[in-house]
This record gives sequence, C-alpha cells and structure tokens, in this order.
Amino acid sequence: MRIFWGLIMKNLSVGRVVGGTLIASIGAGAFGATLESTLHASRAENTVAVDIASSYIFRGETKNEDPVLQPSLGVDTDFGLSIGVWGNLVIDGNDTDQGNHFNDLDLSIGYTLPLPEGPVSVSVGATEYLTPSVAGKSEREVNLTIAGEVPLNPTLKVNYGVDGAIESDVYTELELSEEIFSNEDFRAGLGFTVAHIQPEDEAKQAGFHHALVSLSAGYQWVNLSANYFIETDKDVNSYKENEEFFATIGTDTAF
Repeated sequence: MRIFWGLIMKNLSVGRVVGGTLIASIGAGAFGATLESTLHASRAENTVAVDIASSYIFRGETKNEDPVLQPSLGVDTDFGLSIGVWGNLVIDGNDTDQGNHFNDLDLSIGYTLPLPEGPVSVSVGATEYLTPSVAGKSEREVNLTIAGEVPLNPTLKVNYGVDGAIESDVYTELELSEEIFSNEDFRAGLGFTVAHIQPEDEAKQAGFHHALVSLSAGYQWVNLSANYFIETDKDVNSYKENEEFFATIGTDTAF
C-alpha cells in the first residue's frame, strides 16, 4: 500500500499494485496511492523504492503485526504501458521459524488508454498476487481505474478476481487526496479511501469493507506516512484482532 511515487500501489496495504497506472492495491497498500501520485505528479516514470512499515495490512486485514520491509520497482513506458513488482519482506520471520522471507510478491501490468487530452484518465491492468512462502498459492485480478485531475483528485478503482480465493469477487475503492503544502524540499498531503466488496460467495456479506485516512509527508529523499483504518461494517470485514494504525518511512529514486 504501498509510498511516495506515482503509483496506485499496494496499499499501502489497501491494495497492492505497482506501476504508474496501477499501485495497491499498493493498497496501500498498500495503500493512499492517489495521494502519492498527487505529491509527485512530476516524478520521472521509472522508480525504485523501499519502505519500512510498522505493520502490513492489506485491504483491512493484518498480514503482519511487526515491522516489515517493502521494496518495489515501477516502470512506465511512453506508450502507456506500465509494469511493476512489489514485495513484503517479513523480517526475522516475526513469530514464525522461516526467518527473513517474502510472504507476498505482486506482479502488475497496466495500460493507460490513449484518450483525448483532458482531466480524466482511464487505465486497465492485471495483478498476480504470489505467496512465495506457500508453494502454488497465488491470486489474480484484473482492474479498471478512472482518475480525475480535479480538486480532491478522485480515483475509482474496480478490481475483479479471476483466480484463487478472490475469484469472481468485486473489490472497489474510491480514493480522494489533496496536497496541503509543497515547496522545494518539503511536501505534505491528506488522503481518504473507502472500499466496497461484493463477494462471489453468497454466504459472505457484501457492503462497505473499510475506510482509510492517511497523512503523508516528505522531506527531500525521506518519505513518511501515518495511516488509520476504520472498520465500517463488522458483518463485511470480519477480520479479528486487526491493527488499526500503521506508519511507514522510506525512500525512492527515479531513473
């Protein structure tokens, strides 16, 4: 969720998607991705980044309660194609005996449609969610993103599961973000995301899954964020003992 680059990146733990037209999911993020895009709209197209997060939360579910390392690579082309790789590295195995290992690795590809110049952009893409620590476990989504370069920078992301445990699930996020300060060295912004899920399994409840409030700031090459999850419906988000707050610190470089 994935944190300060023109992503829509796994959320930051909200969604995990990397690459200029996609991020994550990034989620995060995993998560607010649109906020990062707003603060770095002029950034070069190709970016290597690494963040340390106090915990790893993906779409409201706590995956790791302890600090994790989250490296990523995003490459955009001049003709609208983008690719990305994002990983979550568990440090010292936390409470497991596996030692340092990646428990999530996401591969993304996206394409920004060549629309007439204007305030609205549309992109399509796909993400493969891999779990390297579990042989053969993976999930796959296709997605549609509509973003507006207008006040509050609204971004609507619709994800449709095509394989794995999320098959036929529809997960939708609406993101709002705004830069509140920026000069040559310092930048800061606010973001808000609300998520809705429509599970394929009729036994599961459809509805608003969670909301996320984010504050991001950066000074020169250092990026910081503070993020707070709000459980909107316990019947929809049934995760137990989830973390509500996580923070990140990281850096990135463009090439």
